[in-house]
Amino acid sequence: MMDRKKPSIPFTNLHGHTTYSVFDGMGYPDEHVDFAFQNGLEGMAFTEHGNMNSFSHAFEKSRKMKEEGKEFKVIYGVEAYVHPNIAEWREEREKHKADAKLAKQVDDEVGLVVEDENESKK
Repeated sequence: MMDRKKPSIPFTNLHGHTTYSVFDGMGYPDEHVDFAFQNGLEGMAFTEHGNMNSFSHAFEKSRKMKEEGKEFKVIYGVEAYVHPNIAEWREEREKHKADAKLAKQVDDEVGLVVEDENESKK
């Protein structure tokens, strides 16, 4: 492990994603903690999309760091999206489904053909 950097101001990242946030993060929690610690951060939050799957990994990493005498704060959270009115959400969902069904019907009527490029080159 490289020497820990000394930041000019204290900093804690309060929004971060790992590989547990599909299409929005990469790397595992312990890798994030190592990187943050090495770069002088005092702590960081894991805020995965709709889950807390990184919790156990981050918890174990922070526990081991504490045993080694390394002070680092791990904050556990979740990034969630809520709709203020469930009935309104259901209505919007049904409209979206109907629109998608109509679009498929139009494609079928127009006779949209998707050409297989490899097949046409033979």
